[in-house]
Amino acid sequence: MPHRKPIPGTALLRLSLVAVLPVAWSLVAQPIPLTAPWILVLHWAVILCAVILLARQAWLAGQGMARRPAPNARPAPMFGSSPRRGDGWRLAWPSGRDARHNEGVERFFQQRPEVTVILDATGRISRANAAFRKLVGLSERELVGLRFDEIEALEGASDYGYWDEARASVDLGKTWSRQTWGQREDGSLFPEQVVVRPLHDARGVLSGYSFAAFDVSDLVMTEKELERSALQDPLTGLFNRRYLEAEAELAIERCRVAGRKLGLLLLDLDDFKSLNDRRGHQFGDDVLSHVAETLRGIVPLGDIISRLGGDEFVIVAEDVASPAAVHALAEEIRGALSLPFAIQDETLRLTVSVGASLFPEDGVHFDALLGRADAAMYQCKQHGRNRVSLFAAARAALDRPTTAEAHAADLDEALRDDCFLPYYQPIVDLGSRQMIGAEALCRWQHPRHGLLLPAAFIPTAEARGVIRDIDRVIIRKACAQMAEWRDRSRGRLPISVNVSAPTMTEPGFVRFLSDCCDESGVAPEELVVELTESMLLLADDPGRRSLSRLRELGVRIALDDFGTGFSTLSLLKDLPVTRLKIDRSFVTHIDTNRRDREIVSSIVSLGHALGADVVVEGVETESQADMIADIGDTIAQGYLFGKPMPAAELAACAAWDWNVVPSNV
Repeated sequence: MPHRKPIPGTALLRLSLVAVLPVAWSLVAQPIPLTAPWILVLHWAVILCAVILLARQAWLAGQGMARRPAPNARPAPMFGSSPRRGDGWRLAWPSGRDARHNEGVERFFQQRPEVTVILDATGRISRANAAFRKLVGLSERELVGLRFDEIEALEGASDYGYWDEARASVDLGKTWSRQTWGQREDGSLFPEQVVVRPLHDARGVLSGYSFAAFDVSDLVMTEKELERSALQDPLTGLFNRRYLEAEAELAIERCRVAGRKLGLLLLDLDDFKSLNDRRGHQFGDDVLSHVAETLRGIVPLGDIISRLGGDEFVIVAEDVASPAAVHALAEEIRGALSLPFAIQDETLRLTVSVGASLFPEDGVHFDALLGRADAAMYQCKQHGRNRVSLFAAARAALDRPTTAEAHAADLDEALRDDCFLPYYQPIVDLGSRQMIGAEALCRWQHPRHGLLLPAAFIPTAEARGVIRDIDRVIIRKACAQMAEWRDRSRGRLPISVNVSAPTMTEPGFVRFLSDCCDESGVAPEELVVELTESMLLLADDPGRRSLSRLRELGVRIALDDFGTGFSTLSLLKDLPVTRLKIDRSFVTHIDTNRRDREIVSSIVSLGHALGADVVVEGVETESQADMIADIGDTIAQGYLFGKPMPAAELAACAAWDWNVVPSNV
């Protein structure tokens, strides 16, 4: 049988009035003795209706829905209907709307997922919702009148153990809140926020408490994520500068107390900006992530690894034995990052410059140590990159001016007095041991300090903006020398010339080279322009367009130091490269290191597959030459066949065949 809702009190009152009023009117119009039978029946019917209404009101009062407070009294939240005006407590006749409202409030209270309990002024439970009843395994009837410490299921629960402290705070009129640990049905713990609020009567007197416990697992996880993101680099997962500064100072203090040394290493990837601009930011991000993973695999557990920003990383190594130990760690990192690795189906090799400083010798605070490491790293960049420098050694180097710095003011005078000249190093076919070309290398014949090598003045020349003039001098002299050899019936010998990035991007460079060939009568096919990999990374730059125009002219293009920069297959595919020059770092141990032999063999096969010849640089021993010759059709250059020498000395080497010109032009 379906449940029927009880008739509201106002409806019963209306029915009673409908029944009584006609009778009362008839009695007034025609008086009848009160002892009449039907009058007695009506009398008892009215009494019965009153009893029914009183019984219904008492039942509603037991459900907390019909109690009415004294004047201006405010009921406890979620219980009872709104108060009516009147003196003292009285019976109320709730309408159908009030009853529906009370039922909704009751459902809301019972269905709240958070544990919610109403307690009286003595701290005893008067109401408890379904979530709390399920937690303790008791019905509401069993819970009413109990204190928290009297419920066996709550023994050892930390969130209810704070009740006395919470009650003391709430008694002062404050809302008490604390995050603690709750326990689920399966026994697992979770973060929980407990809130206790006071309940007051109409006079403002404390009449009870509301206790609520919320599961805040999601909020705590969000806070932890925000905290982690504030301390970590989002790309690599390494600590950021904010964390680095705080933890480094703590590490320094630990070392100060224990009397130990601390090393700080600053790493900067060489030519990373060029790679990022050419291949895109996603490719650059993948490279940075690879660097982070490599560092995690090398740096001892407990030491700090941080991404300072861009392509710079910092390592703080505690309890290092000596400067040599810091230098060894830096060299290990540099060697690991130089190994080939694949990103987006392309193989790369990175080079890195590492500057290092030590506590307490180079500074006693993080900022000072970082500044010293940065100065040491700058020295690495100045001396050719891809190296390690400690601040002590860098400071000594700074105290000793380099030859170029000491004579920087002499550069303009050297150009005016024609002091720059080419020295020639033979390029030899390993199969026949015949010279098939030479590389023109710049030298500065200083009037007071003798012959200076490029490392002593090229960086300064680039900084002072005179490198273009030096390049033009060497190219013009090389072309003139080739014409002289031809006129003396020495034959045709291709010459390679090194060209800097400022010269290659100069708008008039291709026209200058063409005019040099015309003036000297040298065929453009006899010239080879050598460029480093880093110069070719920028797409759509003037240097790229100059390369295409040089190939159209007939000049060949060689990629120098191949394998040490950001070489990719797309680089070889897109550029008009006709020669690859394998860096000497792969040759030094080629007769004992199987990996070096495999790398050289792979590059030789790759070059031949692309229609380019391959020159192996740095060949100094016969065993190296034999090992390279066994790989295949290769060309070599190195001290085994001759050091860079003046043109007259090269011409005196009559044992070589001067009439061989490579065919891949």
